[in-house]
Amino acid sequence: MSLFRIAAANGRAAADSTTMTVTRVDLTIEDDDMAGFAFAREEDPGFGRSRMLDVTEGGSTTYTVALASEPTGDVTVKIPGDADLTVSPPMLTFTAANWETPRTVEAVEDEDNLADITATLTHMGSGGGYAGVAGTVSVAVMGDTVVAV
Repeated sequence: MSLFRIAAANGRAAADSTTMTVTRVDLTIEDDDMAGFAFAREEDPGFGRSRMLDVTEGGSTTYTVALASEPTGDVTVKIPGDADLTVSPPMLTFTAANWETPRTVEAVEDEDNLADITATLTHMGSGGGYAGVAGTVSVAVMGDTVVAV
């Protein structure tokens, strides 16, 4: 919703009138939308704030990505993955027509017998007013090695 205040040229409305004739109005509209990424998981409503995923070694997990504001053109989001995580798809493309539509990303952890680790997936934007915009998702990888006692 926008609120516009119109006043007479001298800054005051005529005291005896409830209407006035306006021949020209100059407006400045400031766009306060911020470029960014909206992360979500259906099964974890708090994920958008924490951006922390859990995955068992050799397993996979999913989350969604959308743009936080309407782009000025096509936006490419690259998600290069990590030494321990493969991301699919590694690149997303958003347009002015589908910027709000969440896209599913899958993170797959390889079976490498490492101890528990935390990996970071960096999402890098380009084009459409998103050049240099970055967002991260952390993935806690729990090892599945059973130690005999």
